[in-house]
This record gives sequence, structure tokens and C-alpha cells, in this order.
Amino acid sequence: MAHRALVAYRDGDGYRLHYAHWGTGLAAAITPETPFGGRRDRSQVPPVPDRIAHQFDLASSRDDAVVTRVDPRPLARQLAPADVLAAVDPTIEALVVVGPADETSTYLVCPLGLDGGEPLAVAGPTADEERFRRTLITAKDRLGELVDAGALSPERARRALWETLARLAPLYPIDDASFLRPD
Repeated sequence: MAHRALVAYRDGDGYRLHYAHWGTGLAAAITPETPFGGRRDRSQVPPVPDRIAHQFDLASSRDDAVVTRVDPRPLARQLAPADVLAAVDPTIEALVVVGPADETSTYLVCPLGLDGGEPLAVAGPTADEERFRRTLITAKDRLGELVDAGALSPERARRALWETLARLAPLYPIDDASFLRPD
């Protein structure tokens, strides 16, 4: 899995937003010595997803010169917390938030639609990302079967999915940026 990520660096009162295509293990790779996650494998040069490229008026092939895991060229600067979340879409799997002292928190993007799409939520941080992802997939499959059989409404299925995921990690609707605001 490509594990596309947006990386939001706290910068004064706002955030600088960056893109990373290979997000697995990215938070641990971001340190004061490697603020963009260190070098990446040059054999893997993926394009920026079309929706992200369009949203930020970029060429989707802009990755060809990037040598770090996080593209050091920001997608946007001085974003408010709500604007960071507005950039998240179903093609993004994680949001890595980097604080002023290079501390990181990873939030997983959760498509709550039983068909894989919206509405979206953001979960985390969680100690067991793999378990969370497995639970998301398994619960969506089971709830989808119940909806298809007419035993459960889509609204109840989404509510049950939310409750299941909320037992594993803090869960935020995509329009709730409270976890991005400084204390």
C-alpha cells in the first residue's frame, strides 16, 4: 500500500502543508536531524494525486526531483487548522502533524462510507495503527453486508462503525480541527 500522507508542520500560528507518498513509518523518521523524513528510495517516483495537484495548482509530476520522504516544497503555508483538514480527501491515508520541537502525531484518515468514500473522519493518535486499519476494513465489510441484506440502514451502519472505531482511538469528524489547535 502506498500510504499517501499529508504532513502538517506547525509554523507559528498556522501550518505548512507537505505531501509524502510513502507514509508508512514516516512519523518516526521525522526528527530534528531529518525534518523531511530522510532520503527516500529514488526508484519510487510517484506523481502527486490528481485531486491534491488540482487543489494546490501543482503539476502532478512535480515529485521527480524530490529526494526526501516528505516533499520539502510546501503545498501551502500559514494554513488554519480547518484548512489543513479541508485538504484531506479519500486518497490520503494519514495526516502526520509535526510540532515545533519536531514531535509527531499520526492521524489515520477513515472513509466512513460503506463504499469506501466519504464521509471522512480522522482517528488517532493510536498505538496500533495496523489493528485500527484491520478493524476499519473488517467492520465496514460486515456492516456493508448487513446494509445490502436490508438488515441495517446506512445511517445506523455508519454510526456503528464510528462507535467501533472510537473504542480504539480518538475519532474526529473531518470538520473538527480541535486536535490541531495549540493548547
